[in-house]
Amino acid sequence: MDIIGKIRRGIKGIFVSYSRKVFVYFRYRQWKKAYKNGMIKPFTIISNNCVGGVIHHHFGARLDTPTVNLFFKPMSGYVYFVSHLKECLDCDIEDVTGDSPYPIGSIKGKVFIHFLHYHTFSEAVNAWNRRKMRMHWDNLFVIMTERYADMCTDEDIKKLIKEPLEYPAKRMVFVNEKEKEGPFSTYIDYHNSPALGDMTTRIGMWTDKRVFDQFDWVKFLSHEI
Repeated sequence: MDIIGKIRRGIKGIFVSYSRKVFVYFRYRQWKKAYKNGMIKPFTIISNNCVGGVIHHHFGARLDTPTVNLFFKPMSGYVYFVSHLKECLDCDIEDVTGDSPYPIGSIKGKVFIHFLHYHTFSEAVNAWNRRKMRMHWDNLFVIMTERYADMCTDEDIKKLIKEPLEYPAKRMVFVNEKEKEGPFSTYIDYHNSPALGDMTTRIGMWTDKRVFDQFDWVKFLSHEI
């Protein structure tokens, strides 16, 4: 009976794996086509977490943004960062890692960057400095995910939406309540949870659909919404 069960689980695993690969091929093929054909121009997404980098990847776009494989916490620091983007990018990043298992950097003691997917502080800063030089200031997008885990408040959301920026950029905040939707905010359903979690989380067993797939990224990056 145990052998039969293992065989069944093995067959199911093969079908799930194949199904996900098919979904990824056709889903993100459309994204890559839109980028390759010029419907979407080279872009930079400034993001408070890993979502921006993942979106760059699925469009087949180079990582022309410093906000890759990291997150900002608290969110008030991220709001300050995007409101003073050029100033912050010109600043040195201070190593405040301490006892953290991953590198943490600070800008002016106001912005705290958690380099979650880097081994060392120098590796993280080198990647940050290299990518910030490739930013597309003429096609810039600023996004933020409302996450309690990252100490995001309603005030942070209001500031990001209304705070005047020193550069032209399209903004979008992903919120966890429909009542918070507006011209610059979009409701995202996170497993019917009252709190919005990691938007790269898989939400389909037979597909590789992620939470961020609820949003129309093609229209957003082509300035249709």
